Amino acid sequence: MGMWQDRLTLIVQQRLPRPKVVDIFRMPDLKSWEPGLVEVEFHPDEDFYSIGETLFGGYIAALADTYACHAVTTVLPDDLFVQTRSIQTYFHKPIRNEVVHIFGRLVWDGKRSAHARVEFTQNNGDLCVHAEAAIAKMPIPAGPKKTALNANAQGNSN
Repeated sequence: MGMWQDRLTLIVQQRLPRPKVVDIFRMPDLKSWEPGLVEVEFHPDEDFYSIGETLFGGYIAALADTYACHAVTTVLPDDLFVQTRSIQTYFHKPIRNEVVHIFGRLVWDGKRSAHARVEFTQNNGDLCVHAEAAIAKMPIPAGPKKTALNANAQGNSN
C-alpha cells in the first residue's frame, strides 16, 4: 500500500487529524474503501437541510467532490496528488432527513487524469443523486507540503 491508501485507512479508523475544511463542512469519514471504491454512511446534520427539509444541493456537491477524489486516491501512486477539474451533479430525488449512503467509484484511470462517479442513495438503494467528476493527477510539488503529506500518512499530526 502507498501513502494515499494509508491515509484512507487512517480516515476509516478515525486516526488521521481532520483538515479544518472537513470539520467546517462536518464531512463524514469513510466507512470503508477498496481499490476503486469508497463507501460512506451517515446521517447529515440538520443544519444542512433547506426548504422542504431536503439536503442542500451545494453541500451534496461538496461531498461528491470529496468522495470522487477519494475514489481516485484508492489507486493513486505516492508521487501524485489529485485536483477536481470538473464535476457535474445530477439530482434525481430529494435527500430527506435519514441515513445517506455514498459510494464513490473510479470509472476510468489514465496517466494524467481519472473519472469518478459518486452515488447518493437512501431507502434500500434508491438513487437520489449522482455526480460525474473529471480528476487531474499531478506531481506533488517539493517542499513543506509534501513532507506534511508523508507525516500525515503515517498518522503523525506534526
